[in-house]
Amino acid sequence: MIGDYSFYNCKNLTSVVIPSTVEFIGYEAFTYCSSVTDVYCYPNASDLFWAEGHCDDFAPNKATVCHVNADQLEAYRKKYGNDVNVSFTDNPGAVSVPDGDDFAMAIPVDMTYDGEPKIIDVVEKSEGLGRSTVKYYADKEREKEIECPADAGTYYIAVDVEDGDAFTAAEKVFGEFWSYTILKAAAPDLSELTDDQKAHAVEGLVYNGDYQDLITPPESLPEGYTKVLYSLDGQHLGEWDFYGRKAGTYTVNVKYIGDNNHRDFYGEDKTVTIAEEAYSAPGITYEKGEGSVQLNWTAVEGAEKYGIVGFVDGEWKLLARSNDTTYRLGKLKAGEEYNIADAEDMPIHEDNDHDHWDKFKLASGKQISLFPFTQNAIINLYDAMSDHKTPRYILRDIVEPAVNEALYDVSLFPQFCLGWRSALPESVENRIGNIVQSKRPRHNTCG
Repeated sequence: MIGDYSFYNCKNLTSVVIPSTVEFIGYEAFTYCSSVTDVYCYPNASDLFWAEGHCDDFAPNKATVCHVNADQLEAYRKKYGNDVNVSFTDNPGAVSVPDGDDFAMAIPVDMTYDGEPKIIDVVEKSEGLGRSTVKYYADKEREKEIECPADAGTYYIAVDVEDGDAFTAAEKVFGEFWSYTILKAAAPDLSELTDDQKAHAVEGLVYNGDYQDLITPPESLPEGYTKVLYSLDGQHLGEWDFYGRKAGTYTVNVKYIGDNNHRDFYGEDKTVTIAEEAYSAPGITYEKGEGSVQLNWTAVEGAEKYGIVGFVDGEWKLLARSNDTTYRLGKLKAGEEYNIADAEDMPIHEDNDHDHWDKFKLASGKQISLFPFTQNAIINLYDAMSDHKTPRYILRDIVEPAVNEALYDVSLFPQFCLGWRSALPESVENRIGNIVQSKRPRHNTCG
């Protein structure tokens, strides 16, 4: 549809092509278009143009030539020949408007980024076309014209066509699939990386309580790459995520980030170990006293409390704890021999009875069971109940019997003392104390 006054008084308009698809031409659509030299009317449009008298629009211009179908030429001349200053020429099908079907787009085989512009050829399929020029665009709407691109990305093309023997001039002619993509350059082979382009694992790390670098980053990057990201054991990627603090073995993933024209790639994973701090037994000295021995030892870095262990009745047992680096052993018998031992030789709380119990591994390699004070232990306690799986029954049927055994079995605690602090009335405390004393074995001592 061409609306009313669409080109009214358009002095720069020199040629008009009205295709067959036009179904309406508005009032004085071309009036005073005094520069128009040629009007091409195709079937249907030719009838429309004649029936509505639009030749009158070009009356002021004596040089205008109306090109119409041969079977309508005489009718045009009879209707307008003496009334308007236009000439009529029979030019059936001689002039067409080019479209995408009149061309074929030829895309190069290799469309991978190499730094060189990728020139697209457009081949003419129809005869009589004027010279065509390929134009490149960054958007599908073909509004952002660019130079022939070399960078990776998706681009769109069209052709501007000049007048030809059988086709008129036209701009931005393109087909349905006139687009192409330049791919990013492939990542380099890892064997091609130089030594200073690689990350290197740090060796000889020992736990010291602080965060430590697990790797040394690359000193330089391959061409086209902007930075390196790291992750520990497949976790979040970051530019500085290559630190470790705890003792253990880490896997550092190394990812090279390319620019717009180069694909990202992963380098070699680096396995790094922070060894446990070497255990050094404290130096122990002693001073003899009357019926006692004063033990003194050097402080162990990081230790908050020390355990004093004795070999009693054929087995090692915990005798006391100390916050200091000294302890006095009393009630020793004259003439008996007492030995001082390092904790490395003591099987304190070592336990391997249950695969699912939580354990803590000592520097010596032995394991201390944390049962029953952990989440897994609570779950195991729950699973051990045949019925009445509630906290109350767990306490009554499992925990309380174990505690009673610990409290009243003299073989487990040869030196045992019960003490408490509470806000209970003194009479209640005394009654509890009497009950405990009555149940305690007579040969057990409080030391």
